Amino acid sequence: MKTHIIIFALFFLIGCSSKQKNDFYDYGVFEIRLPKEPKTESLNSIDSYAAKINFDSTSFGFDYGRYSPKMTLSPKEYLDNKEWETQENFIIATVVDFGQRDFVRYDSLGNGQFIAIYSVNDDTMFRKIAKDKILLEKSDIEFDGDTLKYRFKLPEKLQEFDFYLSEDDSVFSRIFVAKDFTKYRSGKYILDKESCTNKLNCLRQLSIWTYSYGKISKEELLGILKSVKLKKN
Repeated sequence: MKTHIIIFALFFLIGCSSKQKNDFYDYGVFEIRLPKEPKTESLNSIDSYAAKINFDSTSFGFDYGRYSPKMTLSPKEYLDNKEWETQENFIIATVVDFGQRDFVRYDSLGNGQFIAIYSVNDDTMFRKIAKDKILLEKSDIEFDGDTLKYRFKLPEKLQEFDFYLSEDDSVFSRIFVAKDFTKYRSGKYILDKESCTNKLNCLRQLSIWTYSYGKISKEELLGILKSVKLKKN
């Protein structure tokens, strides 16, 4: 009886060890934990390492390199990076500014609405054209003395995700999980900050995203995305 118990225990331990080892899959520059052994196919890409990972009816795509996409930004990143400056009305209001324009701050107005405040010089064409009726009709732009105030809202799309941000001295990562799998993709972005020579030039970036969800649950998807780690050089 004791012999049978020992043999069973050994098989149990070997099985657990094997399963735990095989859950992690190494893609050279990163590793990922998956519930089943995947099949991998290459994707066409320029200046990056890209492929598609398939298991069951679920699939992920990934792109690693200098130009990997940052994908869906979190509200915090949207604000910290001053992404509102890419909005059409802001560009219209500032494209004619040939003088100095300095960002001062942004303030929250509540309900996802914000106001960005800039100081501008008196002697710029911007201040003269600011009086034009076309610009003054835009309710999100206000000129007050030497100050430009621009009202904006966070993109509604950002409300459609749950975000998980992590950062230390060397690595930044963002997980974004769609609340509705039928509308948006989910994924993860990882940046090795030590690979950056400046803000726009970072050699080690990884983007991984869902191609198809299959029957995976949100909890399983979040677990897989959390497991994705860049490997050290």
